[in-house]
Amino acid sequence: MREEEFIRWLRANDFSDTTIVRTVRYVKYIERQGLDLDSIRTEEDVLDYFSKMRERGVSRKALNNHVKMINRYLRFRGLPIKIPYYREFRSEDIIILRDEEVKRLLEVKWGRVDIDKRNRAMLTVLFATGVRISELVALNWQDLIFDPAVEMHLIKVRHGKWEKSREIPIPPQVVHILDDYRQFAYRSDPNAMFTTPAGRLSLGYARRIMALAGQKAGVPYFHAHLARHWRAVKWLEAGVDLEAIRRLLGHSSLKVTQIYLRARSR
Repeated sequence: MREEEFIRWLRANDFSDTTIVRTVRYVKYIERQGLDLDSIRTEEDVLDYFSKMRERGVSRKALNNHVKMINRYLRFRGLPIKIPYYREFRSEDIIILRDEEVKRLLEVKWGRVDIDKRNRAMLTVLFATGVRISELVALNWQDLIFDPAVEMHLIKVRHGKWEKSREIPIPPQVVHILDDYRQFAYRSDPNAMFTTPAGRLSLGYARRIMALAGQKAGVPYFHAHLARHWRAVKWLEAGVDLEAIRRLLGHSSLKVTQIYLRARSR
């Protein structure tokens, strides 16, 4: 990003100081996600970026913010390109897994005991906490903490979306599964919770594990974000306050969380 030139252009086009700061921060975030905004020549140049964002489960509202900021930068560059916006999510667009499907996914068996322990622990944490898959692979063992004030274990998400951190309670049975898995975990990265012989488990590898779990469980459309949807609905059914669910999921806006109010199991 040509930051100084971009800031001068924003000021010349009468954007407020607050908007300029937010725009520059957002554009830097987009570039950290792998999109070189100065290399864009056609609309096709951003297709792979948005495909990856959707695969990661990024909400359409968030995607539209990306579109807005990218279009703003393309205007600065003087390109006659305008990336189209995404239709906003409706509750009927959301797939909510049936409890029986979740049970099958959590019972999937893997050949080797070390891989079995790791993959089942990953799935258990996803369904218990609703974390994003990118947050899951970023977890360290030190992020599993016991809070004496509430007398329960928590998972601390230190690097959530927009670098916001949050803490999510986890039940004792999940702690037991993690403790059991830890005895078999690769020590290739002493900090990382989920590892391979080469180090921390990559995001791409984690996605492949989820896809294979779906195939094994007879839930071929399964991907990690469906665990997040299921957890949100389960919290609602348990009477958890919507604002509390927003914080647990790491949503920036209550409006995003409200899509679960009308969502029901398939």
